[in-house]
Amino acid sequence: MYKIRRASVCLLLLLMLLSLAACGGPGGQKAGQPDTAPENPADVEPVEPAIPADPVEPVKPVDPVKPVEPEPDVTAPEADPEPEEPPAEAEEPEPVAAAKPTGSGYTEEAYDQVVAEVLDSITTSDMTKLEKAKAIWDYAKGKIRYTGTSNKTDWKEGAYIGMTDKAGDCFTYYAVSRALLTAADIDNLEVTRVGGSTSHYWNLVNCGDGWYHFDATPRSSKMPAFTSFMFTDEEAADYTARAGRSYYSFDGSLLPPRAGSEEASAPAPVETPAAQPEDTAPAVDTVDTAEPEPVLPENEIPLEAGAFNNEADVPEEMEMPDWLKPAGAA
Repeated sequence: MYKIRRASVCLLLLLMLLSLAACGGPGGQKAGQPDTAPENPADVEPVEPAIPADPVEPVKPVDPVKPVEPEPDVTAPEADPEPEEPPAEAEEPEPVAAAKPTGSGYTEEAYDQVVAEVLDSITTSDMTKLEKAKAIWDYAKGKIRYTGTSNKTDWKEGAYIGMTDKAGDCFTYYAVSRALLTAADIDNLEVTRVGGSTSHYWNLVNCGDGWYHFDATPRSSKMPAFTSFMFTDEEAADYTARAGRSYYSFDGSLLPPRAGSEEASAPAPVETPAAQPEDTAPAVDTVDTAEPEPVLPENEIPLEAGAFNNEADVPEEMEMPDWLKPAGAA
């Protein structure tokens, strides 16, 4: 390898000398230039030709290497996990009374105000209790729209929503009627359906002449026609037979006797007088010194001595004395 390199250097020098000779040798040297002898090729240090560097291969992008999970050391014993401390028991909060829903705006003051306003708008002071009850029935039945839903947690709030939102179900009609009847000083009670697939609420009202049923809930046009203002048990049973669904079925034992019911028509029990305590005092012998009055027959009056009640009582043998006979008599 060294010999080849050396030969190459020598060849290169030879070519250089030949080139110089052609340009500036004897007879061909330019004027004014010094005559220089060519260098001895032996004295010239050989110049190693530049060896071209090996081409560098482009670096390929390295694919991301997924981390390799170390295999568990089977030989090493597994350490017991540290026991976890049990979580601290949460303290139970103190029971808090459920707040009234804020959406309805119900308060006791708002309830009293709306009841007074509605009652003043539909009744007058000269109305009888029956007339006021009819006005309340007309208002509840005609002013509230039936929607089939209501808040049944509190009847006062249900009445307030019914009078402000003008919508609800049978509980709303019952609650509105109860609120207005109570404000009008009319006795009323709650009645609920017994049996049937759905619930139903209505009122029992006493305007002074007995308890009657009072239901302001409107009914579908598909139901039988019926005026549900101040109706009796018999009318309720008749309508239930026609309408079905246990419409006015109720437990009468939970209610006072109604007008026209068997309980109301039953005679009042006769009060037995309380037994008088026996006289335990010892009897005292008393002597009646007064002469007893004679006992006379019925319709008979006492006569004077020697008198008779009638002629039949005079004895036949008795003759009248002469001094009693009238003058001239035999």
